[in-house]
Amino acid sequence: MTITNEAAYLYVYSKKLIAVNKKIHSLREEGQKAVQRLHQTADQKQKYQHRSQKAAEKLRKAMEEKQTILGKLHRHQVAFAHQLRKESGT
Repeated sequence: MTITNEAAYLYVYSKKLIAVNKKIHSLREEGQKAVQRLHQTADQKQKYQHRSQKAAEKLRKAMEEKQTILGKLHRHQVAFAHQLRKESGT
């Protein structure tokens, strides 16, 4: 691939990484709120326990997605550096 293509991949994957990081942040807050409510209430424990479990599962999936994107980003960063050295002649 050319250096331009690798730069484009880096840009796209960095945008995806930013989106996933925002999603992880919001899911972490959602899970913390559910756990806090779980400890505060005695009558609706089942409801908040279920919400907490759902938030934890979504967070786990988002973290897996983040690791996948980081792997792809690293691969294209290495390819970009290789192409840069190749085109500069050193």
